[in-house]
Amino acid sequence: STSTPPPGSAPSAGFRQRLDSKQRAQDDQFPHNRPRKSFPSTIPEQSMEKEQKGSRGSSNDTANEKEGPPSTMGVTASSRPSAARLKLEENADGTSPEDNNTTLMMKHIPKAYSRDRLCTLLDKFSLSGMYDFVYLPVKFSTNSSFGYAFVNFRTVPSARQCHLMFDGFTGWDGGCEEPCEVSMKTKHQGLAACIELYRNSPVMHPSIDECVKPAVFEHGLRVPFPPPTKKIKAPRARAPAEEGAADGDGA
Repeated sequence: STSTPPPGSAPSAGFRQRLDSKQRAQDDQFPHNRPRKSFPSTIPEQSMEKEQKGSRGSSNDTANEKEGPPSTMGVTASSRPSAARLKLEENADGTSPEDNNTTLMMKHIPKAYSRDRLCTLLDKFSLSGMYDFVYLPVKFSTNSSFGYAFVNFRTVPSARQCHLMFDGFTGWDGGCEEPCEVSMKTKHQGLAACIELYRNSPVMHPSIDECVKPAVFEHGLRVPFPPPTKKIKAPRARAPAEEGAADGDGA
């Protein structure tokens, strides 16, 4: 037994040694009575941040695995223009070749229209003086048109203006409601090319009426067509369905 020091007095060193020995003996005999190690009641903020970042990263990885790569549905190799194709279809300034064209093809013109009637329509829309070449092919036997014409403009802006005005145009005289279609992708471009195409064509033969021949203009007025450079052959006789397919009938 251990004697207890009198009340109010400090325990002696020997008393403290005997008390510590007794406590160790009890701990060895009853290990479950040992005091448990204390743990902090809160997790350090840095540890919490690391844990949150880790959980977000794992959730994103899982979502990416489920979603997979971006969808390419509807996009095929043929629908994606190649670099070579884009280079061929665009000029150095990024515009397409037809953006600089001046010779237009007007389609779905009423067959009752003549060359002069078409010119009157162009002038009505303030295009007089802007074009310098007009040709509306017709059937020689009936003088009715095939429904298309070639018009060359002096400048690119004028050609674009005509395209904007007449592509989809339906205000024809005579009640025709078929919309006009204007194409800037004609093979022969410019006044010089159009003249060379038709000056030696059978359509310029003296036996053909002047009103159905190609016409050249300067400042809104018709001027003589440049003379041929060789003898012009007369148009050969053909069925009405074949007319209009004479040499040069297609700019």
